[in-house]
Amino acid sequence: MSQSTLAQPTVAPPRRIAALALPALVVLAAEPLYVLVDTAVVGHLGRVPLAALAVGGTVLTLTAWLGGVLAYGITGRAARRFGSGDRAAAVAEGVQASWLAFGVGVLAAIGTQVAAGPLAGTLGGSGEVAGAAAQWLRVAALGVAG
Repeated sequence: MSQSTLAQPTVAPPRRIAALALPALVVLAAEPLYVLVDTAVVGHLGRVPLAALAVGGTVLTLTAWLGGVLAYGITGRAARRFGSGDRAAAVAEGVQASWLAFGVGVLAAIGTQVAAGPLAGTLGGSGEVAGAAAQWLRVAALGVAG
């Protein structure tokens, strides 16, 4: 490649950008939509279940946001490798990140199972609300590692 070819910027067409951005948008929206659907359903059950969901949903949302740090960090590393033409290293980066994310997810799920009660109490749940929030957290934590 000549120096003049490298100096010219490449402009991606809008359709290509949308094809890359839309799947990322779906992934980013998945967890808040999960809590939103839970809220719509649980809202019909009464005040205590809805308050418990507010407490539990806060923990789940925070966990998902912290997991996003891993995703964003690895995306940049894999993109640099792919952009430099090292596709095998980019794929290896993704595989390694997947295993790391799975391991962290399993640890988070186990930690949530063990600490659901104290977490619910710390976030403002008391009595009946804390118990219901801990129960919701234990069920929701089963999906964290996936």
